Amino acid sequence: MSISSEVPELNPLYPHAGGGVFERSREESREEFRRGVREMLGMSAEEFIARLDAGEWERVIDDPDYSDHLFLSLYADVYR
Repeated sequence: MSISSEVPELNPLYPHAGGGVFERSREESREEFRRGVREMLGMSAEEFIARLDAGEWERVIDDPDYSDHLFLSLYADVYR
C-alpha cells in the first residue's frame, strides 16, 4: 500500500491526500484546523492553542496516547 493511500485515514486535516495539488485560503485552512481539533479532541481550536502554548502537553506530547495532540500541534501555526 502506498503512503498516499494511507494518509486520508490518518489525516483528517488533509482530505485530498494523493489527489494532486490544491490551494486553500487562509480561512479555509483555519476552518479545517478548527474541525480537526473538534473531531479529534472534542475542544475548540482556541482552547487547544491556549493549552498548547501553556505547555500542558510538553511532557507527554510523544506519548502514543497523545498522538492527536502532536499531530495537531504541527498544524497550530496554520490557525494562529
